[in-house]
Amino acid sequence: MKVGIKYCGGCNPTIDRANLTKRLREKLEPGKYTFEYFDFHDCEVVLVINGCSVGCTKIPKSKNTIIVSGSEMDGKQYPEEMLSDQVVRKLESYPVALN
Repeated sequence: MKVGIKYCGGCNPTIDRANLTKRLREKLEPGKYTFEYFDFHDCEVVLVINGCSVGCTKIPKSKNTIIVSGSEMDGKQYPEEMLSDQVVRKLESYPVALN
């Protein structure tokens, strides 16, 4: 599955965005996911990571979008240490496209 990752500008982060991404990579099944940081056209899921709850990042048009804003994912609050588990669970809920 190709996952696009889009970060906010990082002006006032309350979470460590890079560490969140690192934890995701460690928890996801190796070889099943690839990550794209610039061109989201062929991505099956786009993960938008805002460092704070303002959530100012422009969201790419994608039917499968996961939005992290501070310690919230899709509008639900989680402790920061549990956030990566919730994102992984959501990513794994999407069907993998057959090539």
